[in-house]
Amino acid sequence: MSAQHGRKPDFDPTPPGRSRRHAPGEARQEITDAALRFLWQRPFRELTVAVLMDDTTLSRPSFYQYFPDLHALMESLLAEIEVAMHKAADPWIAGEGEAVAALRESLNGVVQTCVVHGPVFRAIVEAAPQDDRLEKAWAEFMGRWNHAVEARIIAQQVAGLIPPLDARSMACALN
Repeated sequence: MSAQHGRKPDFDPTPPGRSRRHAPGEARQEITDAALRFLWQRPFRELTVAVLMDDTTLSRPSFYQYFPDLHALMESLLAEIEVAMHKAADPWIAGEGEAVAALRESLNGVVQTCVVHGPVFRAIVEAAPQDDRLEKAWAEFMGRWNHAVEARIIAQQVAGLIPPLDARSMACALN
């Protein structure tokens, strides 16, 4: 049977369970969701593009439309986590409302974000010593957090809410 005579082809070129078209945002999200599911079960060193994409409705080549490699995927996940953590920490970092209540709210949100994305943190920390890009991404991520916390500690010291201490050392210890 041929498609040119109005009949269906003898085979479906789309693998079972796979769809032909996805909105770019949906496809990217499907890939990142599959990565998170994988990392909840197995270490990053076992992740391959083939294994990852087998857990999606996308083809393996689709991965490369969104990420050049697995390490870029991990950097992207870390960037998404940082956005979520900043949103959660904003009440305290921005000095909104009563200081202790803002700190509690922020800590609760940051801890919850870290729990949900814990496997990504583990994967990056495990891979960073062997991967310069991930090591740099992790160091920059932590550096930005240390800076934000240090700035808030200093602001609260000026306001008399935190006793004198080395704000940078405390920020690094807390992070």
